[in-house]
Amino acid sequence: VDISGVTPAMEELVPRMNGLEGALPGLVCTRFPPEPSGYLYIGHAKAILLNNYYARRYHGRLIVRFDDINLSNEKEEFRE
Repeated sequence: VDISGVTPAMEELVPRMNGLEGALPGLVCTRFPPEPSGYLYIGHAKAILLNNYYARRYHGRLIVRFDDINLSNEKEEFRE
């Protein structure tokens, strides 16, 4: 697999990463759906980095989804 989309810094962050079995270059699509009414935490950071790594490694796409939310149903701290 040509990993020219992966930077040396990314390779250092994810050493010995296995490839995606059966993945075809240009057809890999990953997504990151953050929780719209909650705080991001370290697990979110890991997920976005891994999704970005595989999208770049296979010259695919990374979709970051942002949901519209009904602010009247959310806590005040998330409205700010």
